[in-house]
Amino acid sequence: MGTRHLINVIKDNKPVIAQYGQWDGYPSGQGLGILEFLKSGLLGKLKDNLSKVRFLDIKGKDAEFVKRFDSGDKTEKDKAWFKVFVSRDVGSDILKNVAEAELDEIILNDDYDFGNNTISCEYIYSINIDKNTLTIQPDFKSDIMKVYDLDKLPSKEQFISDLESEEE
Repeated sequence: MGTRHLINVIKDNKPVIAQYGQWDGYPSGQGLGILEFLKSGLLGKLKDNLSKVRFLDIKGKDAEFVKRFDSGDKTEKDKAWFKVFVSRDVGSDILKNVAEAELDEIILNDDYDFGNNTISCEYIYSINIDKNTLTIQPDFKSDIMKVYDLDKLPSKEQFISDLESEEE
Protein backbone atom coordinates (compact mmCIF):
# COMPACT_ATOMS: atom_id res chain seq x y z
CA MET A 1 0.00 0.00 0.00
CA GLY A 2 1.23 3.52 -0.79
CA THR A 3 1.93 4.83 2.70
CA ARG A 4 4.63 7.46 2.26
CA HIS A 5 7.25 7.82 4.94
CA LEU A 6 10.68 9.15 5.80
CA ILE A 7 13.48 7.17 7.39
CA ASN A 8 15.80 9.58 9.06
CA VAL A 9 19.12 9.00 10.83
CA ILE A 10 20.59 11.86 12.84
CA LYS A 11 24.25 12.05 13.86
CA ASP A 12 26.07 15.10 15.22
CA ASN A 13 22.69 16.89 15.19
CA LYS A 14 22.40 16.57 11.39
CA PRO A 15 20.51 14.20 9.12
CA VAL A 16 22.89 11.73 7.51
CA ILE A 17 20.19 9.49 6.09
CA ALA A 18 16.90 11.01 4.94
CA GLN A 19 15.24 8.36 2.79
CA TYR A 20 11.80 8.83 1.24
CA GLY A 21 9.76 5.66 0.98
CA GLN A 22 6.61 5.13 -1.06
CA TRP A 23 5.27 1.85 0.29
CA ASP A 24 4.06 0.31 3.54
CA GLY A 25 5.19 3.19 5.75
CA TYR A 26 2.88 2.29 8.63
CA PRO A 27 4.35 0.77 11.81
CA SER A 28 3.34 -2.80 10.93
CA GLY A 29 5.11 -2.36 7.57
CA GLN A 30 8.35 -0.37 7.33
CA GLY A 31 8.19 0.36 11.07
CA LEU A 32 8.68 -3.32 11.84
CA GLY A 33 11.51 -3.46 9.30
CA ILE A 34 13.25 -0.66 11.19
CA LEU A 35 12.61 -2.30 14.55
CA GLU A 36 14.00 -5.62 13.23
CA PHE A 37 17.09 -3.84 11.88
CA LEU A 38 17.69 -2.11 15.22
CA LYS A 39 17.48 -5.47 17.00
CA SER A 40 19.61 -7.30 14.39
CA GLY A 41 23.02 -6.33 15.74
CA LEU A 42 23.85 -4.23 12.65
CA LEU A 43 23.45 -0.83 14.32
CA GLY A 44 27.18 -0.69 15.10
CA LYS A 45 28.03 -1.28 11.44
CA LEU A 46 25.53 1.40 10.45
CA LYS A 47 27.16 3.86 12.85
CA ASP A 48 30.60 3.00 11.45
CA ASN A 49 29.47 3.57 7.86
CA LEU A 50 27.71 6.87 8.53
CA SER A 51 31.07 8.62 8.17
CA LYS A 52 31.09 7.46 4.54
CA VAL A 53 27.63 8.84 3.75
CA ARG A 54 27.02 12.06 1.90
CA PHE A 55 24.02 13.49 0.14
CA LEU A 56 23.90 13.78 -3.63
CA ASP A 57 25.01 17.28 -4.67
CA ILE A 58 22.77 17.77 -7.69
CA LYS A 59 23.87 21.35 -8.42
CA GLY A 60 27.52 20.90 -7.51
CA LYS A 61 29.99 18.07 -7.89
CA ASP A 62 27.33 15.51 -8.91
CA ALA A 63 25.62 17.73 -11.51
CA GLU A 64 27.12 15.96 -14.55
CA PHE A 65 26.31 12.53 -13.10
CA VAL A 66 22.71 13.58 -12.40
CA LYS A 67 22.33 15.02 -15.92
CA ARG A 68 23.66 11.81 -17.46
CA PHE A 69 21.56 9.61 -15.15
CA ASP A 70 18.36 11.58 -15.80
CA SER A 71 18.95 11.45 -19.56
CA GLY A 72 18.75 7.66 -19.39
CA ASP A 73 22.46 7.06 -19.91
CA LYS A 74 22.85 4.71 -16.93
CA THR A 75 25.54 2.11 -16.42
CA GLU A 76 24.83 -1.15 -14.59
CA LYS A 77 26.68 0.32 -11.59
CA ASP A 78 24.39 3.38 -11.70
CA LYS A 79 21.30 1.17 -11.80
CA ALA A 80 22.53 -0.90 -8.86
CA TRP A 81 23.28 2.26 -6.83
CA PHE A 82 19.79 3.60 -7.52
CA LYS A 83 18.12 0.32 -6.55
CA VAL A 84 20.10 -0.10 -3.31
CA PHE A 85 20.38 3.50 -2.05
CA VAL A 86 17.95 5.86 -3.75
CA SER A 87 14.79 4.20 -5.02
CA ARG A 88 11.50 5.01 -3.30
CA ASP A 89 11.11 1.23 -3.01
CA VAL A 90 14.11 0.72 -0.69
CA GLY A 91 12.17 1.37 2.53
CA SER A 92 13.70 0.14 5.76
CA ASP A 93 16.33 -1.81 3.81
CA ILE A 94 18.22 1.49 3.49
CA LEU A 95 19.54 0.89 7.00
CA LYS A 96 20.89 -2.58 6.20
CA ASN A 97 22.16 -1.42 2.80
CA VAL A 98 24.20 1.40 4.37
CA ALA A 99 25.38 -0.82 7.23
CA GLU A 100 26.61 -3.54 4.89
CA ALA A 101 28.00 -1.30 2.13
CA GLU A 102 31.63 -1.95 1.38
CA LEU A 103 32.22 1.36 -0.36
CA ASP A 104 34.54 4.29 0.25
CA GLU A 105 31.60 6.67 -0.25
CA ILE A 106 27.85 6.11 0.10
CA ILE A 107 25.82 8.68 -1.80
CA LEU A 108 22.16 9.14 -0.86
CA ASN A 109 19.31 11.47 -1.73
CA ASP A 110 18.45 14.11 0.84
CA ASP A 111 14.69 13.76 1.26
CA TYR A 112 14.63 15.41 4.69
CA ASP A 113 12.23 18.17 3.62
CA PHE A 114 9.59 15.57 2.80
CA GLY A 115 9.07 15.32 6.56
CA ASN A 116 7.60 18.84 6.51
CA ASN A 117 4.84 17.78 4.13
CA THR A 118 1.85 17.44 6.45
CA ILE A 119 -0.38 16.11 3.67
CA SER A 120 1.80 13.45 2.01
CA CYS A 121 4.16 12.33 4.79
CA GLU A 122 2.35 9.76 6.91
CA TYR A 123 5.18 8.53 9.16
CA ILE A 124 8.69 9.60 10.06
CA TYR A 125 11.03 7.14 11.73
CA SER A 126 14.01 9.04 13.17
CA ILE A 127 16.96 7.17 14.58
CA ASN A 128 18.98 9.65 16.58
CA ILE A 129 22.50 8.32 17.13
CA ASP A 130 23.34 11.23 19.47
CA LYS A 131 20.37 10.58 21.76
CA ASN A 132 20.22 6.79 21.21
CA THR A 133 16.52 6.97 20.33
CA LEU A 134 13.95 5.96 17.75
CA THR A 135 11.21 8.57 17.38
CA ILE A 136 8.01 8.06 15.39
CA GLN A 137 5.75 10.90 14.29
CA PRO A 138 3.42 11.58 11.34
CA ASP A 139 5.51 14.52 10.07
CA PHE A 140 7.88 17.10 11.54
CA LYS A 141 5.04 19.50 12.32
CA SER A 142 2.87 17.02 14.23
CA ASP A 143 3.16 15.65 17.73
CA ILE A 144 5.54 12.80 18.39
CA MET A 145 3.74 9.48 18.64
CA LYS A 146 6.41 7.55 20.53
CA VAL A 147 10.08 7.64 21.49
CA TYR A 148 12.04 4.47 22.24
CA ASP A 149 15.48 4.11 23.79
CA LEU A 150 17.55 2.03 21.36
CA ASP A 151 18.74 -0.09 24.29
CA LYS A 152 15.15 -0.84 25.39
CA LEU A 153 13.25 -1.52 22.19
CA PRO A 154 9.79 -3.09 22.46
CA SER A 155 8.60 -6.42 21.11
CA LYS A 156 6.96 -6.38 17.69
CA GLU A 157 3.59 -6.77 19.34
CA GLN A 158 4.14 -3.87 21.73
CA PHE A 159 5.47 -1.69 18.92
CA ILE A 160 2.32 -2.25 16.85
CA SER A 161 0.08 -1.78 19.89
CA ASP A 162 1.83 1.50 20.75
CA LEU A 163 1.50 2.97 17.26
CA GLU A 164 -1.48 1.55 15.40
CA SER A 165 -5.05 1.98 16.49
CA GLU A 166 -7.65 -0.77 16.17
CA GLU A 167 -9.27 1.01 13.17
CA GLU A 168 -6.13 0.92 10.99
